[in-house]
Amino acid sequence: IPADLKSTITSILEIASKTRDVLQNTVEGGTKACTENASGDTQLNLDLQTDSIAFNTFQLNPTIHSCISEETPVHTPLNPTTGTKTVSFDPLDGSSIIGPNFTVGGIYTIWPSTSSLLHTRGTSALASVIIMYGSRTTAFISCVDRGCLEVTLTGAKWTVTAPKITLSHTKKIFAPGNLRCINTNPSYSNVVQHWISQGYTLRYTGGMVPDICHIISKGGGVFSNVSDERNKQKLRFIYEVTG
Repeated sequence: IPADLKSTITSILEIASKTRDVLQNTVEGGTKACTENASGDTQLNLDLQTDSIAFNTFQLNPTIHSCISEETPVHTPLNPTTGTKTVSFDPLDGSSIIGPNFTVGGIYTIWPSTSSLLHTRGTSALASVIIMYGSRTTAFISCVDRGCLEVTLTGAKWTVTAPKITLSHTKKIFAPGNLRCINTNPSYSNVVQHWISQGYTLRYTGGMVPDICHIISKGGGVFSNVSDERNKQKLRFIYEVTG
């Protein structure tokens, strides 16, 4: 892995370690911050706190040119003269389920340095890191042409726990997001009924990160998220989808 890409991934894992500590030592859960992000989602204090951790950590890494997050959706230059990488991220995915202490996560995508991700294609991404904060803190790291591996945080140390992850098209697991759409979208209703009739196992938490990580750890499955005019979803390209 090129040194600048490795350095950026190291910063992301440092953010994950700090976020793990914050989540383990908070008593407020889903306390709202009385603000909304640009997508109209009500922000939690934890959203803002973890977003600040990420920006502050990235600022200290001269490799990172700029970043943009779901909570701070403004392309922010950090080290424009030395940086070679741009990071887009959602620091705490799963705000709607953090109150009852469900597993949540973080999503980070690494790009070549740029002053704007507008009109960017997903194929331009260099790597992604998906972090899951559950009974263990784990991260799936995927780099273009280098595959995917899992690392686990124990104390302050990250250890490789799955060096090579492969996915199969035959795994019968499904995580259907926004199921309300089956009432208005016959095609979605039909495919969900197909999965059930074929004996697929339903695993759905309401959080994208735990659902995706479950599918990856099991070696395959289907994650779906359908939207319509009555039941809109907010999977944003640069914050969630490319991760």
